[in-house]
Amino acid sequence: MPPGFDVHPDDLKAFLQEVDEQLDLLDDDIVRLEREADNVELLQEIFRAAHTLKGSSGMLGFQRMAALTHAMEDVLDRVRKGTLPVTPELVDALLQSLDGLKALKARAAVGEDGGIDIDPLVTALRAVEAAHPPSGDGGATGAPPVAPPAEAAALLEAARALGRAAYRVVVAFDAGSAWLAVRNFQVLSALAERGDVVWSAPPRDAIEREEASATLAAIVAASCDADALCAAVETIDEVVSVSVEPLPESGLAPAADERLSDEPPPDDRDRRIIDLGPEARGKSPQEQLELAAQKIETLQTIRIDVERLDSLMNMVGELAIDRTRISQICRLLQARHKEDELVDALADTSAHIVKVVDELHESMMQIRMLPIGLLFGKFPRLVRDLARTTGKAVTFLVEGQDTEIDRSVIDKIKDPLVHLIRNAVDHGIESPEERRRAGKPETGTIRLSARHDQGYIVVTLEDDGRGIDVERVKEAAVQRGLISADVAHRLSESEALDLIFQPGLSTARATTEVSGRGVGMDVVRRDIEALNGLIDIESVRGRGTRFSLRLPLTLATFRGLLVESAGTAYAIPLSYVQETVRPAPGSVATVMGRQMLKLRGSVLPLLPLREICRIGGREKPATAEPFVVIVRAGERTVALAVDALIEQQEIVVKSLGGLVGHTPGVAGASILGDGQVVLILDVPALIKAAVQRETYALAA
Repeated sequence: MPPGFDVHPDDLKAFLQEVDEQLDLLDDDIVRLEREADNVELLQEIFRAAHTLKGSSGMLGFQRMAALTHAMEDVLDRVRKGTLPVTPELVDALLQSLDGLKALKARAAVGEDGGIDIDPLVTALRAVEAAHPPSGDGGATGAPPVAPPAEAAALLEAARALGRAAYRVVVAFDAGSAWLAVRNFQVLSALAERGDVVWSAPPRDAIEREEASATLAAIVAASCDADALCAAVETIDEVVSVSVEPLPESGLAPAADERLSDEPPPDDRDRRIIDLGPEARGKSPQEQLELAAQKIETLQTIRIDVERLDSLMNMVGELAIDRTRISQICRLLQARHKEDELVDALADTSAHIVKVVDELHESMMQIRMLPIGLLFGKFPRLVRDLARTTGKAVTFLVEGQDTEIDRSVIDKIKDPLVHLIRNAVDHGIESPEERRRAGKPETGTIRLSARHDQGYIVVTLEDDGRGIDVERVKEAAVQRGLISADVAHRLSESEALDLIFQPGLSTARATTEVSGRGVGMDVVRRDIEALNGLIDIESVRGRGTRFSLRLPLTLATFRGLLVESAGTAYAIPLSYVQETVRPAPGSVATVMGRQMLKLRGSVLPLLPLREICRIGGREKPATAEPFVVIVRAGERTVALAVDALIEQQEIVVKSLGGLVGHTPGVAGASILGDGQVVLILDVPALIKAAVQRETYALAA
């Protein structure tokens, strides 16, 4: 830690986690504020986040972050009091300050408070304030209403029912302190670490508004003794005295100068400082007691390092492999030693192990699942900034944010979605004037949604913009030499749209006239297919475009079809498998030197798996391989000729590592229950190679 910062590494880590949470919340909420200027709860949430950042950064000595959030807080307080309107300029200033906070957080991660000039950001905030001087009344608001003590009584009674003791804590601070609100907050946090703060005066929301005094009173339900509570508080700076007294069974009435806030908890994510909230209104004391007991019993959450989760998931994957192996061995032993008691006992134990490992694997997968809203929440800011830059009016709608997906998938689909959203705003949505001439509303709409579908997650991004000009796509592809004019003429609309995923499609004309979607779209498809996912596109000129991403819920395991070719086993993800067939006599023909399969009126490229993977030579013709697996990726379908179909099985994915290197057509490896290593086929890569050969043959 650099000189001048006496911060324990654990405290710094906790601080950075809190900063991340608050910054993510601000990123979404500030953009929402521009659309929902009258949303009082939203404004309160933004103000609390800024205030929390100010207090925690100030306590650890990161004064630049504290100063910047203090300036933000001043602006937000005036908005909250109704003396400052929500304007695009105000939102711009807040978002610029948010970017500054992110930069300061990066410096704080290494224990530094310098290197970032916050003066221009503070000046921009002050300029927004100066543009709207407050009126004479100052927008003052009255004191919060006083709530009946029945709710605190219900909480306290529930805590006692769980075996906890009740204490009244009174803390006096140095009256001349400039950090009274921070000190009040520190005391509440210290008490919350050792019990449940069921009531305080001033209440927490008042402290966050800096309506703090030199005396704090609180009622705490805790399992520790009074000395432990006293010790937790008395070491805090500027604390003059601490009084901790057991509260008698009948003594809960607050002192005359103490008030209970009628508002719900300012930050329901801090689940140790609790209140029944508005749901208790109108309920009987017994119902309030039951509600309080439920809330107290559910205050059990912990944070786990992601690396530990990954390590645990890897070990569970090893168990899943061994589970299958044990099950196979038991079946073999039972077949060889029928009616053997020891073998039967081993089989029973094996069955139990299989059940437990399956449940463990399922639980581990659930732990890794996160709502995709954690990713979607980052995009409103992106859309807003792009719309401001391009002078367009855009409404961004998000649906299905609670849809859960493995965190590893979330990490890998961020960049493709960012690229698609940028193109939708930059080139898909027309300018207000162009939309008006086309008879459309001046404000365009972009909709991002997610849903589960048969063990997969489908993410859809659609806009109501100008759509894609298919003829211009064909023209650009011909000009770049990707296809011949004759081939372009014969392409269907869906096949032509699929061309935008070809690398190098873009020309200067295509960039402006074909919505710019050819730029980098090959990278988008590559990233999605690397996840064993699919991307489809639909577009109607003048009406809009829709991209659909079909993704696995997790990258750790998948359901696969095991096949054999030239004595080697392969796994094909079932997401790509359409069907398996035995070629009928005469259904395989040679067209322009390539084997083709005729299937129900369609002609598909026939790829011998032994030839693709370069095993066993090429002396065996495709017609001698008795089974065919029809696989599809995107708009392309091919037939893979194999020697045998083995079975469907849950596949645990293992990386090939750097020693093997990149092998075209192979996405990874797995280990079967008998210890056999199988290669996982990269179906999109195989299809891409087949399509390229077909295209070159047609061009020739």
